[in-house]
Amino acid sequence: MIYAEHINKVMDKTGFPEEAKLCFNRVFERIRNESDLRKEYYTILNEYLFRNPDIPLGASLEKVTELAVKIGENSYTMHMAFILSCTPRMYELYEEEGIDEELYWDALIDIKAKLMECIENKGVPGTFVGGWFNGWFRLTRFALGRFQYEPISYNFGNAVELPCGETLLPGSPIANMHIPSAGVPLTDEVRNDSYRKAYNFLSKRFNTNKVYLCCSSWLLFGKHYEFLPEHSNILKFMNDFHLTACVEKESFNDNWRLYGRYSQGEVKDYPEDSSLRRAYKKWLLDGNKTGSGWGCMLIEDGVNVTHREK
Repeated sequence: MIYAEHINKVMDKTGFPEEAKLCFNRVFERIRNESDLRKEYYTILNEYLFRNPDIPLGASLEKVTELAVKIGENSYTMHMAFILSCTPRMYELYEEEGIDEELYWDALIDIKAKLMECIENKGVPGTFVGGWFNGWFRLTRFALGRFQYEPISYNFGNAVELPCGETLLPGSPIANMHIPSAGVPLTDEVRNDSYRKAYNFLSKRFNTNKVYLCCSSWLLFGKHYEFLPEHSNILKFMNDFHLTACVEKESFNDNWRLYGRYSQGEVKDYPEDSSLRRAYKKWLLDGNKTGSGWGCMLIEDGVNVTHREK
């Protein structure tokens, strides 16, 4: 079953707009009341959550898309409905694994973020990156403060010597970082709080007092130092890392993250209502390329020691 009470709690607690809650409750009412729809929807849901733990979420969402077309619902909306339907099982898994309930609700902030991105970019309540949520439901990604972390092994190339003298070796346990569009500025306090929480959580999983964090993102684009304001929190975030790669790209594929629905238009029409938007617009109008970067850091005893003297 869909656990309507829990799903409504998720929407309320994460701050879904009222029109979005009405939209999804209407969809869930259809699922409850239309027997053929209910049977097909639950078949897809049960396969993903219980019968086939190896199936990727994207494969299930392809079936949800076919179902959405059949019943005349928007596929992005149906994808988010499916994501919401998975949250009660995710809650049970957190309980079974003994993971603090606070981390469950922190993770679901991402649902609100993806919902608002879809409303902004596609004009409908839903999500256009539904497959992303697989990491949450398979417990391979965790929200720890402002950032999200995926425990993996370092397999991005050669060994990396950090300024502090420590070396990240291939095969070492690391956590891959993600930065959700939560609308919370990357201040010193916010960033360091997340690093401490990541250390407390991951040091137990890795059984070590040294936790390596890695990140690949447009936020780490090396040329930000050339055009972002000196007081930019993005620059402070970049300074937390030992940056080892900077890749320029022909197209600004991440422009939707910065300009939302305006990203489909001409650069000259991009809004300038924040220092970041103004800086990027000028950079683009001047004919410059954008890109991404990769970096890593070392957290030791809860503190970022990447740039500590050897």
